[in-house]
Amino acid sequence: MKSKNNNLLYIFLDTFSSDLLFWIVISNLFLTNVKGLSTFDIMLTSLVGGVAAIVLYPLINLIIRKLKNHASLILGCCLLLAAIVLYTVCSSIWGFFAASICYVVSLVFTSVKTTMLKANLNAQNRGNDFVKIQSWGKLGYSIITCVIAVVTGFMFNFYPYLPMFFSIGGAIIAIVLSIFYTEPPMPKDMQVQSKKFDLSIFKNKTIWLLFVTSFFAYGIITFTHSNSNLLMQNVLESYGVETASIALIISCSVLVSRFFRIAGVYFFPFVYRKTNKKPNVMRALGFLILVAGAFYAIGANVHMNFWGNVLLLSAGLCVLISIRDTLQTFFDRISLFYTLQSQHPTVISLLNVIEKAGRYVLTGLSVALLTLINLQQIFLVMTIVFVIATILVVWLSKYLKED
Repeated sequence: MKSKNNNLLYIFLDTFSSDLLFWIVISNLFLTNVKGLSTFDIMLTSLVGGVAAIVLYPLINLIIRKLKNHASLILGCCLLLAAIVLYTVCSSIWGFFAASICYVVSLVFTSVKTTMLKANLNAQNRGNDFVKIQSWGKLGYSIITCVIAVVTGFMFNFYPYLPMFFSIGGAIIAIVLSIFYTEPPMPKDMQVQSKKFDLSIFKNKTIWLLFVTSFFAYGIITFTHSNSNLLMQNVLESYGVETASIALIISCSVLVSRFFRIAGVYFFPFVYRKTNKKPNVMRALGFLILVAGAFYAIGANVHMNFWGNVLLLSAGLCVLISIRDTLQTFFDRISLFYTLQSQHPTVISLLNVIEKAGRYVLTGLSVALLTLINLQQIFLVMTIVFVIATILVVWLSKYLKED
């Protein structure tokens, strides 16, 4: 019964610990209009956080193996709270660097909840329900962010710090939920193995290809998603739109995209069970990655009219966000089903860092390119990465076995 209750608790935990609620809608507007940061500054702070997580990964992995999953999950949620507090109170670039580091590192620690979910399901002899339960968690996150998108623009226009206070509240809820979310004890022989960094995971060519595909595919998805609002803001400012109107337009765009995110999370388990063809699912995801890249490249660089650009960029966001959670669930499933239980904490945290590495390598490239071209033109250059990601996803599908 306890494990079954944990499954329900996981859904709520994933809802509040997957990201900083409210902040994700108005982050760029808050940093530019309230804190006075430039586009370059925002991308630089994001880059610093990502590089720190990559450099610190050996230490993070050691801490996870020493503290075990439950304590690591609590620590990650505490760092999430620290990040949003720093974003709220800081005024110097160094403070934003610290906030970004806390934010990115926190998501590496909280990624262990995926391993905990798999352990709980195995204890119930429900290992095949992994995709279903994890998708329900992402569905909860998608629904609450959909509601948030409706009100955040108005909240920001009423008082810019109001969404930040609600984000702090969401992080506190995540901490409380993490305290109560547990997993069954690991057998002693596996506990000994899990204390060591197991290099044998790199002998599996499917895992190797998964890491490379995740670097490019999930990297370009998260990079584009994290900069979508900033790109929309830049395009709207080029038309002379006022800040208050930009906030509402971005909120509406995010709201519509959340419905697509909900649809993607809701229908993926259904389609997955009906087709039972992992290669076909992977190829479909690869095609949608390419479609999203085309929408962004055209919407950012072809100057048509106000609503034409807004609709194209919103369409790109809708396609991208509808597959983001699905792709992550798929990658998590592959990593857990192709490795031993004692390797799960390492492979999940490593996959999380590799996904972030892809995003922040692209961020670093963008920071360098901003000295030569603008953000809109950068998304034209990123078309190359969208193509590479699509090829890798299709290639990976050939190495997957049928259920």
